[in-house]
Amino acid sequence: MAQNLGVASGQIVIGTGGVTKGLAAANGSILGFSKNAAKLGAGLTAGYGIVQGIRSTVSAAADFEQQFSFLRAVTTATEKDFGKLRKQAIKLGQETTFSATEAAQAQTELAKAGSSTADILGVGLDAALALAAAGEIDLATAGKLVANSLNQFNLDASDAGRVADILATTANTTATDVGELAQAFAQGASAAKQVGLPLQDFTALLGALAEQGVVGSDAGTSLKAA
Repeated sequence: MAQNLGVASGQIVIGTGGVTKGLAAANGSILGFSKNAAKLGAGLTAGYGIVQGIRSTVSAAADFEQQFSFLRAVTTATEKDFGKLRKQAIKLGQETTFSATEAAQAQTELAKAGSSTADILGVGLDAALALAAAGEIDLATAGKLVANSLNQFNLDASDAGRVADILATTANTTATDVGELAQAFAQGASAAKQVGLPLQDFTALLGALAEQGVVGSDAGTSLKAA
């Protein structure tokens, strides 16, 4: 015969302190890993930036040396003069928005157009720099335009600054720009020279044509055919 032993009651308490501590430790480890990973990533990014900076500097130096080799090929300057040209290009690269390589490109264009080393060091490159800045064109194109203008209109190298001023003024006061003036010069400057038309009158005509919507090589061709 079964006997009633009564009812037993109570609570079973499971200690969770160890589990909680374990989870906290795990979270701490994960957080620490994340921080270390972030530091590692930042370090790798910084290292990559440094490497890229060095690579860029080396590439710029190589480009400059290559451009200077081109300059040597188109001029008979002495080693002393080359040292002056190098110093001029590097100085412009440090003090202006143009790089030393761009300055050397302008020096090359001036030399190709017949400018002497003294002309380049004197007013030639400074005139090209002023024209490039005013006309928002590259320095080499500005140098070529200044030098060609001097040659085409039988002007002295000392007139380089005045040439740059005339071109910049025409571009800034009419419906054309320096780049379009360079195209017009390529087509029409020789014809202007043949009839004895001064530079200032020639650019004034180009400005007048620009106001009529005729610019660039079309303007030069129009004057050549007139």
